[in-house]
Amino acid sequence: MRDTEEKLSKDFIRLKEKVFEKTPILKEIISEKGGKSLFEHALQYKNVQLSPLVLERQQELIHTISERVKNLLGDKIANSVAKQLEKYYVVSTADHHGPICHPFFLNANLISATPYAEAADSVWQHIIVLSCANVSLNNSSFPRGLIFHSDIGGYRKLRRLSFFPAKDRAASVYGFRPYTKTDLDKVKKELFAEVKNGEVRQEIEDKIFEVIDGVYDKELPLAARDFTEQITQTNVNLWQRFFSPADKAPSLIYVDQESVAGDLLINFHLGKGTVIERIILDPVFEPLLSKYFNGIRGAFSAEHHNGTYLFWGLPEGQRYRKQMWRKGNELVSEDGKFRIPIHVQAIAEKLQNGELVPSMLLTFMLFSFYYGLKCMGGFYQPSYLTLMKEAYIKMMEEIRDDKNKEVCEKTETKTICGDISLAFLGDKNGSLHQATGLDLILYGDKNTQPRLVELSKNITLGEALDSMMPLFYEVLYSQPEREFDLRNITTDQIASIIGLHKKIKPCVEM
Repeated sequence: MRDTEEKLSKDFIRLKEKVFEKTPILKEIISEKGGKSLFEHALQYKNVQLSPLVLERQQELIHTISERVKNLLGDKIANSVAKQLEKYYVVSTADHHGPICHPFFLNANLISATPYAEAADSVWQHIIVLSCANVSLNNSSFPRGLIFHSDIGGYRKLRRLSFFPAKDRAASVYGFRPYTKTDLDKVKKELFAEVKNGEVRQEIEDKIFEVIDGVYDKELPLAARDFTEQITQTNVNLWQRFFSPADKAPSLIYVDQESVAGDLLINFHLGKGTVIERIILDPVFEPLLSKYFNGIRGAFSAEHHNGTYLFWGLPEGQRYRKQMWRKGNELVSEDGKFRIPIHVQAIAEKLQNGELVPSMLLTFMLFSFYYGLKCMGGFYQPSYLTLMKEAYIKMMEEIRDDKNKEVCEKTETKTICGDISLAFLGDKNGSLHQATGLDLILYGDKNTQPRLVELSKNITLGEALDSMMPLFYEVLYSQPEREFDLRNITTDQIASIIGLHKKIKPCVEM
């Protein structure tokens, strides 16, 4: 038994080393901040140091975000969001754009919310998320619908309710058609059948029907242009239902980062002579981008067919995005069938109608490196965003642009807020599972938020991240790359090794 425990401990150390090989900044974060509780860690999110040059520019970004919020959620919320960003110039970019249900994204925002009840702030009223909509509907985070746990027959099962048929699952969330009342009725019929077959309890069906009717089957989202807009409009309401009326909780503002980036380009860069416009239009930058960004996650590698050159293509009438590469004075898809001239009017037009989608690299160039916005992310973001920052600075040095170099140098890229577990569901067998957003509604009560706050004070950032190492390893290494002794280590085993299993308590129980 002792030999087994010693081997497991050594394998866990090796597992962390392999994760840190690809995420060096994660290692740095754990070394510097791992001893802080999750509650203390979240309190630091608001700390931002801005250079005078950022203060000159930030109103463009704040205006763009608040205008999009205004169009989707109204003047009052938009004004409050703008006021918050003026004082606390920080957002989360950790999430995928979808219903706030998957544990990864649920937890990121619950952790952000934990200090709110005890550290009230008249300005900090929202958790502002610039989420990534350029993911497929069949992404593992299940952006196309709702997920929850059922407990029929004495065992727990994770169930999924999709707004869209299986034939659409490879399409991108960004710009996808809106769900309709017919889609919602199909979800209800599917759930009714599961109740009839004895797979889901009647009271669970009643609660989910109430969520569908009260959140999704409403005039505002049903009139939205696309699913991307519907998510912004429905997540505000869904999030509020995670808390009891007596709870003090910030609102959740979910806006897709691609639309914000597109609006910025159209209104403040294309035709304005900024360095961002030059990066897009000037052929001088093509070799510089390849020189400094080639191979960085979220950027591109033309020779390995990874990523895309600043934009993804989404031709009208097609469901699937296309890689775009610069060929002379055109952006051209891999198959050569989708071509866009590289000049202001053509790019602005295609951004406006959704046929061009800003890439992750271009989005972060805008948000982080040009506007100096503090973007908090998941476990991988601090590493690749820091590499992007270093590459951007080198590119500015090469073109002798000291002003834009200085803005980028001041930008914070090393804050983690996602891929951390806090909300757990307890089943009748005493086992713990990561809770979904819908689980908080189905099984929560007035004590759910106080339990979350208490747990956030007892678990350190280092412990929470250590417990996620097996999942990080799976993300970072393909199946053939994984070492035999490392690929079978479980989160439960690690929780036992580091003593975390003694601290974790469920916030909701079935």
